[in-house]
Amino acid sequence: MKRFFNLLKRTPTLAVFLFILLFYMPLAISYPSETERNSIVSAVGIDKEEEILTLSLLCFVPQANMSYQEKLEVITCDGKSISENLEKAGRILGRDVNLNHVESIILSQNLFEEDISKVLDYFSRSPVVLTGCLVAGTNGKAQDVIKTIKEINTQSGLKFEEILRYSESNYYNKETTIDSFYDGYYSPTSTSLLSYIELTNSGKNGIAPSSSQNDSPSQEQGKEESGSSNSGEQKKGISNLGNMIALKNGKIQTLLTSENLRVCNYFRTNNGKGLITLKDAVLNDDRKAEVVYEIVDNKVLKRVDFHNGMPLVRVKIRLNLDLYEIVDKRGNQQDNIAQYKITPSISEQIEKKVKDEISDTLSIFRQNKIDPLGIYELMMKSDRKKAQAFLDMLDDKEDFLNYIVFAISVESEAI
Repeated sequence: MKRFFNLLKRTPTLAVFLFILLFYMPLAISYPSETERNSIVSAVGIDKEEEILTLSLLCFVPQANMSYQEKLEVITCDGKSISENLEKAGRILGRDVNLNHVESIILSQNLFEEDISKVLDYFSRSPVVLTGCLVAGTNGKAQDVIKTIKEINTQSGLKFEEILRYSESNYYNKETTIDSFYDGYYSPTSTSLLSYIELTNSGKNGIAPSSSQNDSPSQEQGKEESGSSNSGEQKKGISNLGNMIALKNGKIQTLLTSENLRVCNYFRTNNGKGLITLKDAVLNDDRKAEVVYEIVDNKVLKRVDFHNGMPLVRVKIRLNLDLYEIVDKRGNQQDNIAQYKITPSISEQIEKKVKDEISDTLSIFRQNKIDPLGIYELMMKSDRKKAQAFLDMLDDKEDFLNYIVFAISVESEAI
């Protein structure tokens, strides 16, 4: 023992280390772990009836087990504010509600009748919620979407966020996050786009949880354990058909279809996938058939000219297409489709179809006074002085698209 104390005298660093070890180790062992004190939230659903907000949280409660299966729970709370609901959720779980890992926020249909920035304000100001988390709307209750997400995630392992991000990167080419919402909200045209998830009563055109799983009833009010459901309740599915909600000043204006969004991609270089289907296309051998082309990429040139103070937007679109499918009049698929080229007749059909789609979509934008194409910004970049003079001429500056003429040219080439 004397030798040990002599060693401590010669090496004071060792003495300090032993003191810290003896003092803090019992505290560290007795202190509960982070996983015992926290419940991790991955998705949030928000509904509103009159002045009451319903918050549905998809929670992962960390627990030690011998498998890799996550234990998911749906917590539902009612209150007048987001913070009040989160406090209730913490009491129900007996744990702190951790929002650091929130990946998606689902908003119910009736929330879009008013400015949704009031609902998203809490999450945008929160120091722990990432402003890059996804925001989506639905045609029903957000609570039903959250419950369906839990069932699908538990049974198949499919991630809801992956479905949305796939659409963003391959079809929208437009982020639908808290950041992107506020970018549009505070832009001169106050136009924002959000993903749209449709609730269905079956798995048609979507994903539905299996009904074969043996479910056990929930044991706590406000808390639904993973795998639990009411056997008498019909299970819902979710469908992502590529539609988006167009907002102005945070309120819904219209629902944009995948065809409308494809038009938006025409105005951006190398943006988004899509199919062009031609009815009664004339093939090389003069037969008529239904022809489907996949858009591989596109190049676009845009400029704004001002004539007598009025803007003319010139857009030149060049599409690189891959022949995807040929179906004859009898409904039979054609073999050896590589031999069929884009004929002058098909090229004219493609040009007409693209121009018609652009014209129809522009009518929707004009009617709802929204600008997903970024025409306002394009005018300002072209000639800010003339653009501002044009806007000053208008009685309603938000209606500027109705006074703009578009000159569209379309070229197509098979790869």
